[in-house]
Amino acid sequence: MLDASTSHYISLSPCVLYSLTIILILPNIFYGVALHYEDRKTSSDVQKSIIGRYFYYQVIHSHICDLCCLCTIFSNIFVPPNAKACQYLHHCYCWINS
Repeated sequence: MLDASTSHYISLSPCVLYSLTIILILPNIFYGVALHYEDRKTSSDVQKSIIGRYFYYQVIHSHICDLCCLCTIFSNIFVPPNAKACQYLHHCYCWINS
């Protein structure tokens, strides 16, 4: 049974949809870059380029999410909840979506 308290966890926020869209589109973009810009000839070279770039994207994305999470936690500890900095960091954390 779904009630009001569990429907919050099931619904997808726009932040999650943006993140999923980026994750789905990036390999196609990296394929185009490897094939046309880097002028890779073999399929294995193209795949190696895609995997390398996608790995670096995932590493950077996870570090940014961790940093925003820590900023949000520390801002909630040291800054009053009605301050503008806290609201901005919370917005940043929601947009990046860890």
